[in-house]
Amino acid sequence: WVFTYKGVSCDAACAAVSGSCDVDSLKAVDTADELQFIFNEVGLSSSDYCSTPYNSNFDYFPGVYYDYCAHNGQRSRCDSIGRETNRFCCCGTNCPVADTTTTTTTTSTGTQ
Repeated sequence: WVFTYKGVSCDAACAAVSGSCDVDSLKAVDTADELQFIFNEVGLSSSDYCSTPYNSNFDYFPGVYYDYCAHNGQRSRCDSIGRETNRFCCCGTNCPVADTTTTTTTTSTGTQ
């Protein structure tokens, strides 16, 4: 994940890091928990940017617009620009939206 400057499309942000935007990953961000996960992935705290994430109708999210954080699932596009919006962009193919770490618990039973 890459956090852009205001007014930058994901296509442009990804090109700047020699990557390409993965629209499927953008569209996968459709909950506040997933947006919070992305903040953590890029080393930011959502509380520094917004109080409550919300679902938006605009196609230039997930991202931050002033003090609003938004996601919008299926509406996201790589080429969209929000003039006052910092976007979260997936610049590759490995951009998780949730912790995919699995925990295995082993239990043993004894016989007598």
